[in-house]
Amino acid sequence: MIHLNKEDFIRVKPSKLGGVGLFAVRNISKNTEIEIWDETANDKFYSYGSVKGIKKQMCELICVATKKGYWCPSSFTNMSIGWLINHSSNPNLKERKIRKKWSHYTMRDIKKDEEITLNYQTLDKNINNINFHVRR
Repeated sequence: MIHLNKEDFIRVKPSKLGGVGLFAVRNISKNTEIEIWDETANDKFYSYGSVKGIKKQMCELICVATKKGYWCPSSFTNMSIGWLINHSSNPNLKERKIRKKWSHYTMRDIKKDEEITLNYQTLDKNINNINFHVRR
């Protein structure tokens, strides 16, 4: 199994799915682990009524909305690149829990310049903003 750090293979650029996304800068083989999350970062949960103004705009743009509120990065100015990954019902990346740690692996070969996507519904069945983020 191959392990890649985020510096080895991805870049952020405009996405046809909306906003920005993560894209491969080289071909990536099936079953390659891709490091997109900082395991030391503590995500934050905000209830809907607790966020206003610019923080609410950031939550709507970047965070995962659930039935009760938003899961967000602990800092919008220093967040894991994984927060920018887009949803697809036909993703090329999946999540696995190995020894109490979540890891992400390619489900198939990914070509250079292809967008890297996850199925948000595999992360949390209670997500509420999938239609907001999905254009297909």
